[in-house]
Amino acid sequence: MIQDIYPMKLDNAFQMKEPDADSRILAFRDRTVYLKNEGEITFLKYHVWVEYCKTHHKKVPGLVYLFSVDDISFYLTELYEDVEIPGFMYHKLFAVHETEGACICRNNGMASVCVVPG
Repeated sequence: MIQDIYPMKLDNAFQMKEPDADSRILAFRDRTVYLKNEGEITFLKYHVWVEYCKTHHKKVPGLVYLFSVDDISFYLTELYEDVEIPGFMYHKLFAVHETEGACICRNNGMASVCVVPG
């Protein structure tokens, strides 16, 4: 959960600021989020998104600042329908795996356990 990120620091105060090259991009579609998950979750970086748009002769869509974790800023945007960046794809926000009367619920890499009534 977001409050369990110590020693990192969350700053969700409103700010009007432009993204830098290493800012992270969050994009959602139909209860999915666009990211790379190869054992570790990686969000799309702004400079990768800008380069993709330039290469494909597309305008970089507007971004909305959401929050920062330490010195990394996160922004919300909409991606083009046909976007294909190597290693990235839309992943379900919640993945549920049942096992012997319990389930493990994953939410963007964080896990919790709940009891499933028999």
